[in-house]
Amino acid sequence: MKTKKTINLLVFLFSISIMFSQEHTDLLKKMEAFDNNEMYDTIEQEILKASKHVLFQPFSVKDQDKNDAMKAIDRWSIYTENHTFPVMGKLYNSIKNDEYLVSLYKTSMVSYILDQKLNYNRTITCNINPPKGKTYLEQNDVQELHYESALIFINYLKENNELKQSKSFSKIVASNEDNNLRKELFNLP
Repeated sequence: MKTKKTINLLVFLFSISIMFSQEHTDLLKKMEAFDNNEMYDTIEQEILKASKHVLFQPFSVKDQDKNDAMKAIDRWSIYTENHTFPVMGKLYNSIKNDEYLVSLYKTSMVSYILDQKLNYNRTITCNINPPKGKTYLEQNDVQELHYESALIFINYLKENNELKQSKSFSKIVASNEDNNLRKELFNLP
């Protein structure tokens, strides 16, 4: 009797793990069926959940669901009409040759923007046409997004022991540890 209960429990747990391991694969398939860009704006909560899944669990190349979550986030960031993601600047330039790191950095941006919107009712507007007298990177929202995303990104890499990067990236990480990240990112005095 005890063996039968154990087997039933294992079958149940296995079924649940399969169900959850397909969550982001199903989201990606759903997105591939979208026939207009407005449909991407209806799944912000799912994209936020996918970004949290990516950023709060250790990375594994073999984790197909996590890979699909990253693909879904990337696809959403391209097709959403409600948000702009300024993937540029000093941090981006230090990682731009590593597709995986760029994807994680974009995931950090998506996570921050959607967290602010859905949990704090704040809209981060990275206006493509900056106010007169300012460059794109001088906008408050662009700087906030870059700074907060950098914190998320660096902390993820630190948690996963993946900080062995280029010299310019190491300088950014060191500035974070010295509480000078904002100065380093935006060349402030």
